[in-house]
Amino acid sequence: MITFDSRGNLKPYEKILLSLAEFETYFVASFGRDSSRAEIFARFKTYLIDFRELIHPRFRLWINGSFVRYCPHPTNLDFVIHLDHKIYEANKDILRSQFLSCSASRRYGVDAYLISLYPPGHLKYTYTETDLLYWEYWSSHGKWTKSRQRLPQGFIELNFY
Repeated sequence: MITFDSRGNLKPYEKILLSLAEFETYFVASFGRDSSRAEIFARFKTYLIDFRELIHPRFRLWINGSFVRYCPHPTNLDFVIHLDHKIYEANKDILRSQFLSCSASRRYGVDAYLISLYPPGHLKYTYTETDLLYWEYWSSHGKWTKSRQRLPQGFIELNFY
C-alpha cells in the first residue's frame, strides 16, 4: 500500500516495486483531473514507447522526486534507467541526443538519467556499484530542508522485462 508521511514523502522509506498500471493508479488517477500529473504521465508513457522501440524493450527504472511525493502539481517526472552496458554502448549517441537529461526534458518533459550495468568482473563494474549506491541514496532521501537535514522518502521501481 502506498502512503505518504506528514511532509508528503512516500512511505515506506525504501524501494517500492510497482507495475506501470499500479504506478498510474497511485500517482496519476488518485490525484484527480485538476492535477498536472495526467499530462506529465502521458509524456512519460510516450518516452517509454519510444525508448522501448528505439533502444531496447527490457530495462528497469527508479522514479523519485516530486512526482512520487504527495504533490498535486509536480513539475516533471524524475527517473534513472538501469540498462545493460552493451545496449548502452551500442546506443550511446541516440541516448544522449534524445533520451537523457536536457534532451529528454525538451522532448518529453522528463528528467532522465542512466546507469550502465556492467557485470561483476568487468573492468568498469565499480562504476555500476557506485552509481547504484549513489542513486539509491539520492532516491531514498529528499531535498535538503532549511535545517540542513535530508529526510527519508520512498522511491518507485518499474521493471520492463
